[in-house]
Amino acid sequence: MDEPKFPNTLEEALAYLYIKHQDLAGKSPEEIHTMYWEAYYAIQADDKAKQESSWYAKHDPNNDESKYW
Repeated sequence: MDEPKFPNTLEEALAYLYIKHQDLAGKSPEEIHTMYWEAYYAIQADDKAKQESSWYAKHDPNNDESKYW
């Protein structure tokens, strides 16, 4: 049986990287746990908003109508 991998999703990876680059001096494990989940849920909410507004399609370099590139 394969062991679960972490991070398993882009959102988990981004939340982990965000926390990894924070100053955690003096933070308790509980505070770090809360910081991770706050970052994770903020990233999920941002992704949902981008999907609903077609942000990804507008910024897709393969899309001829992309105004980003």
